Amino acid sequence: RPTLAINLSGARQNWLEGMLRHEIGTHYIRGVNNASQPWHSSEGRKQYSLKPANPTEEGLASLHSVLFRKQPFLWRAALLYYTVCQAGCLSFCELFRDLGRYVQDAGVRWEYCVRAKRGQADTSLPGCF
Repeated sequence: RPTLAINLSGARQNWLEGMLRHEIGTHYIRGVNNASQPWHSSEGRKQYSLKPANPTEEGLASLHSVLFRKQPFLWRAALLYYTVCQAGCLSFCELFRDLGRYVQDAGVRWEYCVRAKRGQADTSLPGCF
Protein backbone atom coordinates (compact mmCIF):
# COMPACT_ATOMS: atom_id res chain seq x y z
CA ARG A 1 0.00 0.00 0.00
CA PRO A 2 1.57 3.33 -1.03
CA THR A 3 2.35 5.70 1.83
CA LEU A 4 3.30 9.35 1.67
CA ALA A 5 5.01 10.76 4.77
CA ILE A 6 4.93 14.55 5.00
CA ASN A 7 6.91 16.77 7.37
CA LEU A 8 5.04 20.08 7.44
CA SER A 9 7.52 21.98 9.60
CA GLY A 10 9.00 24.74 7.50
CA ALA A 11 6.63 24.09 4.57
CA ARG A 12 6.23 27.06 2.25
CA GLN A 13 2.92 28.49 1.08
CA ASN A 14 1.47 26.47 -1.84
CA TRP A 15 4.07 23.75 -1.24
CA LEU A 16 1.65 21.07 -0.02
CA GLU A 17 -0.73 21.36 -2.97
CA GLY A 18 2.18 21.31 -5.43
CA MET A 19 3.78 18.32 -3.71
CA LEU A 20 0.48 16.38 -3.77
CA ARG A 21 -0.03 17.17 -7.46
CA HIS A 22 3.57 16.06 -8.09
CA GLU A 23 3.46 12.80 -6.09
CA ILE A 24 -0.17 11.71 -6.47
CA GLY A 25 -1.23 13.53 -9.64
CA THR A 26 1.79 12.29 -11.55
CA HIS A 27 3.70 9.41 -9.96
CA TYR A 28 0.86 7.50 -8.27
CA ILE A 29 -1.64 7.90 -11.13
CA ARG A 30 1.04 6.90 -13.67
CA GLY A 31 1.87 3.84 -11.58
CA VAL A 32 -1.76 2.74 -11.36
CA ASN A 33 -2.26 3.29 -15.10
CA ASN A 34 1.05 1.63 -15.94
CA ALA A 35 0.08 -1.57 -14.10
CA SER A 36 -2.65 -2.24 -16.68
CA GLN A 37 -0.43 -1.64 -19.73
CA PRO A 38 1.37 -4.35 -21.74
CA TRP A 39 4.71 -2.61 -21.07
CA HIS A 40 4.38 -2.62 -17.26
CA SER A 41 7.15 -5.20 -16.75
CA SER A 42 10.82 -4.93 -17.67
CA GLU A 43 10.23 -7.55 -20.38
CA GLY A 44 7.36 -5.49 -21.79
CA ARG A 45 9.50 -2.35 -21.79
CA LYS A 46 12.19 -4.24 -23.73
CA GLN A 47 9.59 -5.58 -26.18
CA TYR A 48 8.43 -2.03 -26.97
CA SER A 49 11.98 -0.59 -26.82
CA LEU A 50 10.95 1.80 -24.05
CA LYS A 51 13.44 3.64 -21.87
CA PRO A 52 12.87 4.21 -18.16
CA ALA A 53 9.91 6.54 -17.62
CA ASN A 54 11.37 8.51 -14.74
CA PRO A 55 13.20 11.38 -16.56
CA THR A 56 10.10 12.28 -18.57
CA GLU A 57 7.85 11.66 -15.59
CA GLU A 58 9.89 13.96 -13.36
CA GLY A 59 9.58 16.76 -15.91
CA LEU A 60 5.81 16.31 -16.04
CA ALA A 61 5.65 16.11 -12.25
CA SER A 62 7.61 19.37 -11.99
CA LEU A 63 5.05 21.05 -14.23
CA HIS A 64 2.19 19.62 -12.17
CA SER A 65 3.71 20.99 -8.98
CA VAL A 66 3.47 24.62 -10.18
CA LEU A 67 0.74 24.52 -12.82
CA PHE A 68 -2.10 25.93 -10.70
CA ARG A 69 -0.10 28.57 -8.82
CA LYS A 70 -0.71 32.27 -9.43
CA GLN A 71 2.84 32.50 -10.78
CA PRO A 72 3.69 29.07 -12.27
CA PHE A 73 7.44 29.55 -12.51
CA LEU A 74 10.02 26.77 -12.64
CA TRP A 75 12.97 28.85 -11.41
CA ARG A 76 13.49 26.64 -8.33
CA ALA A 77 13.56 23.44 -10.41
CA ALA A 78 15.93 25.11 -12.87
CA LEU A 79 18.19 26.27 -10.04
CA LEU A 80 18.26 22.78 -8.52
CA TYR A 81 19.22 21.33 -11.91
CA TYR A 82 21.91 23.97 -12.43
CA THR A 83 23.27 23.41 -8.92
CA VAL A 84 23.67 19.66 -9.42
CA CYS A 85 25.31 20.16 -12.83
CA GLN A 86 27.76 22.65 -11.37
CA ALA A 87 28.40 20.48 -8.29
CA GLY A 88 29.79 17.80 -10.60
CA CYS A 89 32.53 20.23 -11.69
CA LEU A 90 33.07 22.42 -8.62
CA SER A 91 34.05 22.11 -4.98
CA PHE A 92 31.53 23.07 -2.30
CA CYS A 93 33.22 26.44 -1.82
CA GLU A 94 33.33 27.17 -5.57
CA LEU A 95 29.70 26.10 -5.94
CA PHE A 96 28.66 28.36 -3.07
CA ARG A 97 30.38 31.33 -4.75
CA ASP A 98 28.96 30.44 -8.19
CA LEU A 99 25.37 30.31 -6.90
CA GLY A 100 25.81 33.82 -5.52
CA ARG A 101 24.90 35.09 -9.00
CA TYR A 102 21.38 33.75 -8.53
CA VAL A 103 20.85 33.42 -4.76
CA GLN A 104 21.80 36.36 -2.57
CA ASP A 105 20.71 34.82 0.76
CA ALA A 106 23.76 32.89 2.04
CA GLY A 107 21.60 30.50 4.11
CA VAL A 108 19.47 29.51 1.13
CA ARG A 109 22.59 29.15 -1.03
CA TRP A 110 24.13 26.91 1.65
CA GLU A 111 21.05 24.64 1.56
CA TYR A 112 21.29 24.28 -2.23
CA CYS A 113 24.97 23.35 -1.95
CA VAL A 114 24.42 20.85 0.88
CA ARG A 115 21.62 19.22 -1.09
CA ALA A 116 23.79 18.84 -4.20
CA LYS A 117 26.89 17.66 -2.31
CA ARG A 118 25.14 15.25 0.08
CA GLY A 119 26.83 11.88 0.36
CA GLN A 120 30.20 13.14 -0.87
CA ALA A 121 33.15 12.02 1.27
CA ASP A 122 35.20 15.10 0.35
CA THR A 123 33.18 18.15 -0.67
CA SER A 124 36.35 20.05 -1.60
CA LEU A 125 36.39 17.88 -4.74
CA PRO A 126 34.00 18.08 -7.69
CA GLY A 127 31.10 15.64 -7.40
CA CYS A 128 27.43 15.40 -6.54
CA PHE A 129 24.95 12.88 -5.19
